[in-house]
Amino acid sequence: MLVSAYRNVLGKMDMGPEEVGKIVGEEGSLLHGRSGGLEDVAQAALFLASDDAGFITGHNLVVDGGFTTAFVEMRFIYQ
Repeated sequence: MLVSAYRNVLGKMDMGPEEVGKIVGEEGSLLHGRSGGLEDVAQAALFLASDDAGFITGHNLVVDGGFTTAFVEMRFIYQ
């Protein structure tokens, strides 16, 4: 979804996940220079499935490295 939004906004239809990840890591992440990957989502899912998360209920866990907090121009994705 994010790759598709970047393709449309930047007009670069050949843009891939790696290029979008680089842009996000440099400009849109609170973890400057790092974008998320499959492992980050998998680790969050494993945590939520573990006993360590046994008292967590009704919470939306956002696994985006702070992207939705740091990048205030997110509205372009929902157009």
